[in-house]
Amino acid sequence: MDYVLISVPTKAFNRQVGTLSELIALSDDLAKHDQFVMSVTVKLANILKDLAATPADAERTMQVDGRSLPEATEHFSWDMARYNVKQLPRELAQQIIQDTQDVEVKLKTKSQGFNKIKGNLQAIERKSNGSLLIKSLANVVKPEHVVRDSEFLVTLLVVVPKLVAEDAEYGLYTVTVFRKIVEDFKQNAREKKFVVRDFEFDAEEIAKDEHELNELRTNMVKQQALRVFVESVLRFGLPPDFTATLLKINNGNTRKVRQILGEEYAALDRANAAGADVVDIPGVTNQGEYYPYVSFDVELAHFVDKR
Repeated sequence: MDYVLISVPTKAFNRQVGTLSELIALSDDLAKHDQFVMSVTVKLANILKDLAATPADAERTMQVDGRSLPEATEHFSWDMARYNVKQLPRELAQQIIQDTQDVEVKLKTKSQGFNKIKGNLQAIERKSNGSLLIKSLANVVKPEHVVRDSEFLVTLLVVVPKLVAEDAEYGLYTVTVFRKIVEDFKQNAREKKFVVRDFEFDAEEIAKDEHELNELRTNMVKQQALRVFVESVLRFGLPPDFTATLLKINNGNTRKVRQILGEEYAALDRANAAGADVVDIPGVTNQGEYYPYVSFDVELAHFVDKR
């Protein structure tokens, strides 16, 4: 399923836009902002998918306010309380980017341990379904497997090589010991070629990450909506006179839909008539494709669990 956000002239807008020179400068910035917001969102989505125990859990994390991302995108509404549309477009863009930067800082801090393990192992094992020796344990260990909130006891996760007759390489075992002998246990385990994995089950932290992902997804859509507004003003001129519409296109029908839209809005194709260079026209996609209307692809594939 493809999603395309388009804009065509109408009489629907009545808001501040700033000067034309400000919008031209903002247009260049918004293209960079889109990439930044998307990159941060994808990073967090990938971490949450790696941490999900099952595809069903992964699907649950990829939601916005209890709705799937496609549903949230199709029924998107602007958060008037948080992002006041009476502000100038540049002010709105700065606020969205600042919110995204705040989440990025939190993401870097909370994912240090996860990224350290993942980064060190990528050179050895790049597949997500590696052995118990290297794979994330977040989708293996359940709350009932470990002793939690105990002053004296702690559960260690030990990876032990399995026998030659076994199919898998390793077995994961839980060992509950007194906290004061943890280091002695780890040392003895190393001598026997057992690997004690560092892991702490924290449902609250996982829930926080899910909440931040929801905010990032919302910011991503807001950023794209703001970019459509700016590019539409630059393409169609002042005062604002256009309507933005999200199109949900079934797989394989994109070319046919583009053809129909091209015929419907052929009268807007001033660029070809003037012999303008496509790269200088507002609302042209990253691939350099030109349409008589402003058009941006809405990419949701990053947030779908493919396991």
